[in-house]
Amino acid sequence: MMNIIRADIYRITRGKTLFVTFAIVALLSAAVVIASGIGLDEMPVLEGSIMVQTSVEAQQSLEFNGMNAMAALFAMSSFNIMFLIPLFAVVAGHVFQEGTAKNEVTWGTSRTKIYLARAVTVAVLCVMVLIAFIGVGTAIATAMRGFGEVPDGWFLSYFLAPFTAQSFMFISSGLFGIFVVFMVKGSVVTVELFCLGMFGAGFITMIFAVSGTDVSPILRVDMLHQIALLANVAHMETNDIIMALGLGAVWLIVPMVIGIYKFKTAEIK
Repeated sequence: MMNIIRADIYRITRGKTLFVTFAIVALLSAAVVIASGIGLDEMPVLEGSIMVQTSVEAQQSLEFNGMNAMAALFAMSSFNIMFLIPLFAVVAGHVFQEGTAKNEVTWGTSRTKIYLARAVTVAVLCVMVLIAFIGVGTAIATAMRGFGEVPDGWFLSYFLAPFTAQSFMFISSGLFGIFVVFMVKGSVVTVELFCLGMFGAGFITMIFAVSGTDVSPILRVDMLHQIALLANVAHMETNDIIMALGLGAVWLIVPMVIGIYKFKTAEIK
């Protein structure tokens, strides 16, 4: 399996897709922080998962610095789910389009290893996307205003906890993409099906919210909403944390089990 992973890494680093994707993520992060910081001495306050601008007079605003910019970036990290599309596409798309799967099976590689090798590669890239988005913006804000005075327990509660939780959710989203690729064998509907899975709940929420319907049950199965909530994981109720991570576990485990089973029984041409 390691040989497949090394071959994929070599192949994708020889192309432009990987570097262009990460460049866009880095630019988005920089744009968010710079746009928030130009002419401002204050950052919006994070209340739950919602960014709200409070009055300076009320002394509720946060100084614009690296630490608070990091919190804001965690709250907006779910926007980067769309940038997972070119990553899982470039990693797994060629498996069926170029006859790679047939060759690997012919060489004696098990189908489970073929699937898992792409899943591991994409999982690493998903975490790297989150690191790039959080890291670039935080570095810029720190260079502009300093990082800020770090309170006790900050590293665990406000960096490690949200980073670990959101990394898990990003991995789950990326591996859902791998599942879609293997199910439709890299066809043109890959992107549409992935977007339906990731963004479908959000669109349904907007439709029902207009009519005043209670959308809380839908939000509980909305991956993007749950990722945003986990930015503030230190202040979430235990049941809400379990619900959010449980959703991520379902999106990770169920598609992987089905995907491996279907791939093992599918005809490869």
